[in-house]
Amino acid sequence: MLAHGEGGAETFFEKLTMAFQAHGLNQRVLICRNANRRRRLEAAGCDVVEIPAQGVQKFLARRRVSREAERFNPNIQLAWMSRAAGALSRLDGCTNLARLGGYYKLKYFQRCDHLIGNTPGVLEYLEGAG
Repeated sequence: MLAHGEGGAETFFEKLTMAFQAHGLNQRVLICRNANRRRRLEAAGCDVVEIPAQGVQKFLARRRVSREAERFNPNIQLAWMSRAAGALSRLDGCTNLARLGGYYKLKYFQRCDHLIGNTPGVLEYLEGAG
């Protein structure tokens, strides 16, 4: 989650991340700097890394995400929204997923192996785009 807002997508991200943690999923959560989000996720037991990804820093986010992915060596990377999807690293044996909650330009999701549409309309949009 490389967004700093406090909207619905961000809230759902936090709830899903905490649910994954509660079910014993081994995860490292990369977020844009946000003290409140970090505090909530860490209180749930999550391993959180803050990455500056606003303004000029967003161009360095891919390098930082790649560095963390190499350290953690995940078998799945799940991006939440387009900025995070564009920053996903390409690791051997790792599947890249992204969740779309809207009708975003798909060029931002080229590093993804699979896309998750969370509404019937988004699924129709993705199917229509091939």
